[in-house]
Amino acid sequence: MVDKNIYIVQGEIGTVVGAIKRNSRWNTHTPLDEEQDPLLSSFAQLKDILNSIKELANVEPNVFLRPFLEVVRSEDTTGPITGLALTSVNKFLSYGLIDANHEAAAEAIENMADAVTHARFVGTDPASDEVVLMKILQVLRTLLLTPVGAHLTNESVCEIMQSCFRICFEIRLSELLRKSAEHTLVDMVQLLFSRLPQFKEEAKSFIGANMKMVKMRAGGMSEKWKKQKPSPRPPRHTGRGSPSQSAHLSNNKLSGGVPFMEPGSGLSTSDSAGSSVSSPSTADSGLDPGSKATSREDLSDLEQSSSAATTPGTETPRLDAASDGRRSERGQSTSVESIPEVLEDKDSLTENSDSASVHDMDYVNPRGVRFTQSTQRDGASLIPYGLPCLRELFRFLISLTNPHDRHNTDAMIHMGLQLLTVALESAHIAPYQSLLGLVKDELCRHLFQLLNVERMNLYTASIRCCFLLFESMRCHLKFQLEMYLKKLMDIITSENVKMPYEMKEMALEALVQLWRIPSFVTEVYINYDCDFYCSNLFEDLTKLLSKNAFPVSGQLYTTHLLSLEALLTVIDSTEAHCQAKVLNSAAEQDQSTDTVLAEGQSSPNENTQTTT
Repeated sequence: MVDKNIYIVQGEIGTVVGAIKRNSRWNTHTPLDEEQDPLLSSFAQLKDILNSIKELANVEPNVFLRPFLEVVRSEDTTGPITGLALTSVNKFLSYGLIDANHEAAAEAIENMADAVTHARFVGTDPASDEVVLMKILQVLRTLLLTPVGAHLTNESVCEIMQSCFRICFEIRLSELLRKSAEHTLVDMVQLLFSRLPQFKEEAKSFIGANMKMVKMRAGGMSEKWKKQKPSPRPPRHTGRGSPSQSAHLSNNKLSGGVPFMEPGSGLSTSDSAGSSVSSPSTADSGLDPGSKATSREDLSDLEQSSSAATTPGTETPRLDAASDGRRSERGQSTSVESIPEVLEDKDSLTENSDSASVHDMDYVNPRGVRFTQSTQRDGASLIPYGLPCLRELFRFLISLTNPHDRHNTDAMIHMGLQLLTVALESAHIAPYQSLLGLVKDELCRHLFQLLNVERMNLYTASIRCCFLLFESMRCHLKFQLEMYLKKLMDIITSENVKMPYEMKEMALEALVQLWRIPSFVTEVYINYDCDFYCSNLFEDLTKLLSKNAFPVSGQLYTTHLLSLEALLTVIDSTEAHCQAKVLNSAAEQDQSTDTVLAEGQSSPNENTQTTT
C-alpha cells in the first residue's frame, strides 16, 4: 500500500507545475518544455522518484522539498506561483511530513529557513504581493513552532525573527500585514523563551566567543547558500512586461543615512504609499545573494556609521524601518529592508563551531526526545539553537526600547516593550547571568527613561515591564528597585501641569500592585530603611501615601483612594504576619503538649514492667 503522504506531495506538485505552465502559456502563447525549464525539470525528477517508492520516509526530506524551495528562491516566478510553493511547504510542515528524527532533517530545515527568508518573486500589485508576504509569515511561524523547528540553528532563528521584524516595521505595507507580523513575533518570542529552562548557561570561557556567533545586523547572504541559488536564466515565468523592465527598487538609503544593503537587495514589493510602479519589480524577503560586501565589512561599516549617528556608548542596531514618514514620502524604494540582517560570516561560524555551547549539541525537547546533531555542511556542524540566539534576541528587543536612539520610533519602542513583556511572562530570566546582566544595565535604564515620556501607551507598557522585573528578580535588582520607587514617588508628587493626571494614577496603581506582593513591604523596610547606605524608602513612601490618602480640598479623587488602599495593604500585611505568628506559636505549643503527654503515658508502663 502506497503511503498517503506521497499522494499529498504529488498533489502539491501538480498544483505548482500547473500554475507555472498556465502563466507561461498566457505570457508567451507557447507551452513550456519540461526538459528545458529548470523548475519543471526538477519537479519531473521528483515525480519519477515518488513513483518508484512506497513510503515517503524512504527519501530524504531535502529530495521532495528542493523543487518547491527552488520556486521560492527563483527571481523569475510571479507572486502567485511563489505563494503556491509557500503554501505547499507550509502544508508539509503542518502535516508532519518531515520526520524530526530523520538524520537529514536538520539540513532540510536549514534549507527551508534560508529559502523562505530569502524568497524572491516578481511583484505585480501591492495586494497580491502582500498575500505572498503573508504566506511567508505563515511558513516562518509554522517552521519555528512545529517540533522540527528544534533543529534550527541559532543563526536561522535570528534570521527568521528578523524577517518578521522587517515586515512589521515597514510602514508602506498595510496595517493588516504589519499586525500579522506582530502577532507572529509574539508567538515566536513566547515559544523561544518558554524553552529557556531547557538550555544551560555556557561556561565563562565560551561566553566571549559565542557572543559574536549570532548578531542581528546588516550583512549579505552567507557564502554557503550562494552556490545553492539557481543560476540566472531568461525570465520565463514573469507576468506582463519585458525582462528588461524587471528591476530592484531598493536603491534608497535608510532614514539614518546608513546603507544596510547594496542597491539591488531588499524585499521589494509594489509601493503602496508612494508612486505606483507600472513595471514588475523583483521582490525579496531577505537579501540579494549577489551582494559583494562580506559580513565582516558590513559589520565594521555599520559600527562606524552608528557610532557617529547615536550617543556615545550606544551599541543598539540601526532599526530604521518605519523610523518616520519623511523618508517613505520621498523614497522611491519599496523594499522592506530596514531591519538588519542576521547571519554571521562563514569564517566566524567555522571558528566558533567547536567552541559552541555543549548543551546545544545535546538537546532534549519537552517530550523527552534527545537530539544529538552532528550533521556537517561546508565544514560547520548544524547545532540546534540554544541560549546564544535567545540572548541576542533579548539584546535586540532591549535595544528597541532605547528612547534616545533617533532610529527607534514610538511604534518600534512599543513593539519592543510588548515582546519583552511576553519574554518576561514566559521565562524566569534570573538564573542566566548573561541575560541578567542585560536586565540590570540596558533594560532598566531604558525603562526608567521611558517613565519620563508623555506617550501613555509607552508609559503603561514600561510600568508593566518594571513590575514583571521586580516581582521575580528584585533580589538581583536592589539598587534598580530603589531607583524605580523613587521615580514613582517623583511622578506622584510632581507639580508639573503638563503631566497628565492619569500618569499619577497609574504610578499609584503600580505602587499598590508592588505592595500586594507577599512580604514585599517587609523586604523594603529591611533592605533599605535598615541599610546605612540606602534611603528610607518605606518611611518616605508611608509619609507620601498618608499625605495623599485624605483630600485637602474636600473633593475625593482616585489617587486618594489608591493611596489609602496602599496604606491598608501595609496594615493587612502586618496583620497577616501577626496572625501567622500566633498560629505558628499555638501549633508549636500543641505539639509540645502532645509530646509531654506521650512521655507521661510511657513512664507508668515502664514502672509497671520493672515491678513485675
